[in-house]
Amino acid sequence: MEEVTFELGRLDLICRDTKQRIVIVELQLGTLDDGHLGKTCRYFGWFASKHGDGVRAILLFENADPDVLAAYKRALPWVELGKFNLTADIAVSSG
Repeated sequence: MEEVTFELGRLDLICRDTKQRIVIVELQLGTLDDGHLGKTCRYFGWFASKHGDGVRAILLFENADPDVLAAYKRALPWVELGKFNLTADIAVSSG
């Protein structure tokens, strides 16, 4: 699913992994920041309260300061943080 609306907001993706755990995925264009990480924490807390330990949280970002990223990973080891690259090749044809 894409952009799933629920009681606390709207998350980008919700999936199930191979162990049938719920996986919430947030995508952040630009630089990793406290606001997006806070939103991911809020979403994780809500889903965990409904589904217990069967929840994972993944926050994918385009850029992050290495020191800031290390601090986030140490403070919140349950959040899976990863870098992604978004590219598009769009061609318009007349027809």
